[in-house]
Amino acid sequence: MDGTITATVGGSAGADNAIAQDNREGQGGEGAAKETKTYTAEELQAETDRRVNMALEKANAQAAADFEKRLAEEHAKWEKQSKMTAAEREEAAKKEAAEQFEEERRKFNAERMEYECTKLLAADGLPVDFAKQLTGADADATKANVAAFKDAFSKAVEAAVTERMKGKTPPGASSPSAADPFLAGFGS
Repeated sequence: MDGTITATVGGSAGADNAIAQDNREGQGGEGAAKETKTYTAEELQAETDRRVNMALEKANAQAAADFEKRLAEEHAKWEKQSKMTAAEREEAAKKEAAEQFEEERRKFNAERMEYECTKLLAADGLPVDFAKQLTGADADATKANVAAFKDAFSKAVEAAVTERMKGKTPPGASSPSAADPFLAGFGS
């Protein structure tokens, strides 16, 4: 090989496309792309660098926008607090701490209820994948949801089993007749 690589123009993974295209050409040229361009190793590296830089610029722009938004929020919060008296700041800090505590408490209770729901489902032999959907606001609601699910799930399984068990009776498998000599030997 003379150091050139053939790649499909417009592909997102230039190196992979170049290797795949080179392999197809070595196998007789079947499956070749409509438009191909030959890159040297330096040109391929330059194209790869260009695309990586574009992706980095996009990511940096998004991060900068997120940073600016967060900075504006914090600045507004700081300005609001700077206009407060010491007692008002203390009261605001207590209120914020109480809100954070309540949020964490709510999340903890939700996780605990989901865990309890998982235990109930496992105890009843039901799939625990439904725990998140069946978790209620409290223990009683969760138990009611699991009980209703158990009934519906059992009915659905029974209906599916009944449907699969349906079938035609094989021909010649009617009830045995009394004149059957084999069965007559058993004293029927």
